[in-house]
Amino acid sequence: LDNVNYMICISGLFITIRKLRSDIFPFITYWQSVLAGLFTICIAAIPLSVCLYFVLSDSPEIITNALGIIEKTFESNNVTGKETKTIISLYKAIASPAFLSFSNFINKVFMGFFFSLILSSFLSRRKYLPSKNNSTNFDNKEQ
Repeated sequence: LDNVNYMICISGLFITIRKLRSDIFPFITYWQSVLAGLFTICIAAIPLSVCLYFVLSDSPEIITNALGIIEKTFESNNVTGKETKTIISLYKAIASPAFLSFSNFINKVFMGFFFSLILSSFLSRRKYLPSKNNSTNFDNKEQ
């Protein structure tokens, strides 16, 4: 399911940056492209985090099941000790629906920023600076 999330994120960024470049701003710089992608991801991450908050609030057994999986993973790898108990108690303390949805929002923003950096290098265009050698129909007044 996480790979599907990545594919949706990458395809959404690709479509947004390409549409922005082709329809709205024909010549877009690298950082304008990165900011457009970051803005797109922030807008998409807000409803996703709100939905996650409501899902975790309505069914708190998801959080307790995740804690059980963490404990079983530690036991199966023979990781025991004071550090393990500290990690589990820390997870119990911060595993609330609000904290998990906020951390999901931050995760999506960082992921989107990273993907936007990569996609913008392929999809951005530099501004066109006319020179004396370039002529257009507007330059020739005789036509």
